[in-house]
Amino acid sequence: MGDSEEWKDDRAEWLSRWVLTTTKQKGDKWKKLIAVEEYRQHLIDFFDQKDKQLLVIIMDNKGGYIPTFEFPSSLKNKGAYFLKPQRDFSVTKDNVKSLICGDLGSSPVDQVESLVEGVFLPMLHNAQNNSAWPKVVTSDVTTHVDALTSTAQVVCGRMKGQMPLPMPLGSEVFEKTEADSIGGNEGRKKEEEEE
Repeated sequence: MGDSEEWKDDRAEWLSRWVLTTTKQKGDKWKKLIAVEEYRQHLIDFFDQKDKQLLVIIMDNKGGYIPTFEFPSSLKNKGAYFLKPQRDFSVTKDNVKSLICGDLGSSPVDQVESLVEGVFLPMLHNAQNNSAWPKVVTSDVTTHVDALTSTAQVVCGRMKGQMPLPMPLGSEVFEKTEADSIGGNEGRKKEEEEE
């Protein structure tokens, strides 16, 4: 295939932007990856072979990228993964943006906290998503997700040497009401000053 400078692939370029942004590295790291024929072939296999559903790109101890088709059992540095949205899917330059992408951190607990707070909590607190559920089920699931959120926050904090306290259920409503009342008082003061 020749030198890595000759190898240009729009699909790989898109992956490189995602990986470099996620891992906060410079482009020379990606150039080193595609300079290795075996690693370049991993990318091509992922793009073209329908049985390759997952591509994980991790950083080794020296700061170089290594592509693999499995999640690592342990991770010391950040990484990224790409998952095909369905079986029998070949990646083209037109559909590369439909890949499911994510980043991998060295702390799985941080990832659980992000997943719970960024995905589960908003999804379950959105009334449109659970409108068909009975109220008892909605209440029970919400209680369990809120408890999981509090636990994740406490565990993450303790792993970082902090001593966080779990936020009580409904505290976000209190914070919103407090902010509204402060904003409301300022609005009334301005009206009184104008009179």
